[in-house]
Amino acid sequence: MQNSSVKHPLKYKILSISVGILLLSMILTSYYFLDNYNKEIQTNLKLSLEVAEETSDKVIDLQSKRLVSVLSSIVNSPRFKSAISVAMSDLPTLKDTVQQELKVSGADWLVVLNDEGEVLADAMTKAKKPIAWTKEVKARVRLSAAVNVHLMEDIPEKLNQQLDDHEVFTDYFHLSGMLLRVVSVPIYDFSDSLVGILLLGQQVDDAMIKELTRVTRAKIAILSDKKLFASSLSDTDSTSIKKSLTSFKEKDFSKFGDFLLSKKTLKTADDKYLADFVVLKSLKPFLVKEAEMLKLVILLFIVVLLIATILSIGFANRITKPLHILSDAFERVGTGDLSVDVKINSGDEIEEVSNTFNHMVEDLRQKQTMSKFLTGMVMDEVAAISSGKELKYTGEKRTVTILFSDIRSFTSMCETNDPDVIINSLNYYFQNLLPIIEEHGGSLDKLIGDCIMAVFIHTDDYNGANGALEASIQMQKKLVDMRPKMKDMGYPELFAGFGINTGPTIVGNVGDHKTLSRTVLGDSVNLSARIEALSKQGTQSKILFSEFTKEHLSEDYEYEFLMENTVKGKSVPVKIYEITGFVA
Repeated sequence: MQNSSVKHPLKYKILSISVGILLLSMILTSYYFLDNYNKEIQTNLKLSLEVAEETSDKVIDLQSKRLVSVLSSIVNSPRFKSAISVAMSDLPTLKDTVQQELKVSGADWLVVLNDEGEVLADAMTKAKKPIAWTKEVKARVRLSAAVNVHLMEDIPEKLNQQLDDHEVFTDYFHLSGMLLRVVSVPIYDFSDSLVGILLLGQQVDDAMIKELTRVTRAKIAILSDKKLFASSLSDTDSTSIKKSLTSFKEKDFSKFGDFLLSKKTLKTADDKYLADFVVLKSLKPFLVKEAEMLKLVILLFIVVLLIATILSIGFANRITKPLHILSDAFERVGTGDLSVDVKINSGDEIEEVSNTFNHMVEDLRQKQTMSKFLTGMVMDEVAAISSGKELKYTGEKRTVTILFSDIRSFTSMCETNDPDVIINSLNYYFQNLLPIIEEHGGSLDKLIGDCIMAVFIHTDDYNGANGALEASIQMQKKLVDMRPKMKDMGYPELFAGFGINTGPTIVGNVGDHKTLSRTVLGDSVNLSARIEALSKQGTQSKILFSEFTKEHLSEDYEYEFLMENTVKGKSVPVKIYEITGFVA
């Protein structure tokens, strides 16, 4: 019983200390506003990044429209039509015409192909050396969407979307290490017959990226993990992005050094990967403001910590001493010492806690004493009832694996050894083997003299057959290791056999209202005991199990067929197996 005369001044102590807590709450409030400030800045940065992306798209779209306009003016020019109709069969003239038109266009690349997509003549302004028109390069140009779209009879919807009303097709193109924004259009003669295809391209280079950077006020790079096409970043940052390009997700915002980064993939109209378009916004202005806010928070924290320390000193001695006593008591209980008895006369709630602690330790002492006389299944039932479940007097059918283990020639040992030796050796045997059952998910049902009966109840996520076999193997190996020690202590060396069977059993509490025992009943239990009696016929581990246990195994074990035996109570022979791999 708790002492009802105990006063409750602890709430006044808490009220005093709350002054310090109030000051500490200022730090939390500051942190809250700082966190919101950071989120707002990041939101603004992401919005700014999105605007930069949209602006870049618009600038690129304008450049594409300029190319389309130039291309349309070239192909619709009577002068060009007249020249091209003559030049298609005269390559030197065609090359001159292409070079002249390229100069007028202001673009970087102009190429003319025949009505079969074969390259006839081209010109490029920024190339360090002429394009090497190998078979592979010619084939790639021929099969590109920009060319193939004008040669198809049935144009796929995806490519058709890139065609305007004047049959001008817009796309990206990768050629000789260059990335080009290209537009293409079919060339017709005066009789409207297709005579070729004209491609006009603008190289995606540093000049173009610098213009995008100026307009968007963001850093931009166009690259793949193998090549950097253009960038307004430093060489170091460009190299670093190229190495970690695959780690950045498309349409996501990632932090890269002092930048916030966004990436989108550049593909051809027929879905072939070309490069990645990366836009970066500097985080430096945000980081500067964040550092200033952090300094303010640190200053506030120091002030609050100083005030809280001053407030706490006056109460520390009065509060910490009984708490230390309780802490030491809890530590002793944690190590298994249940002889603790705490006496605190503080006249407040701490005294009530100490009284409650003493009652708890008393209950633990009773439980510890009781557990020495109860088996695992009974202790599980006691724990369930203690947690609020009702005591069940009915049984339930469950799939259970039953393990029986018996010491060989134990009766003759009892006749030839001192009783103290027998009891001490048997206790030593149980102390070492019984914990293994619990470690593998089983429960001790009962000890019948030197015989162990354990149950392993199957559930949806637990296989009792595996648990019983694993436990018996570990128990038998443990017993092998124990024999030299038992001999040194003057105990008889013990040898044990194991019998295991799996099947439906009835699980329930039996006895009267004063004395109950939780156990398992059924033919499966009897069969397990009879298999254990046959274990002396084993040739290796002496761990025998039935064909019914074998059917439930979900893990691999070393075993072999031992015998087929018609055990008592069974009309049909039962196949019995023995664990192999070691000799008991």
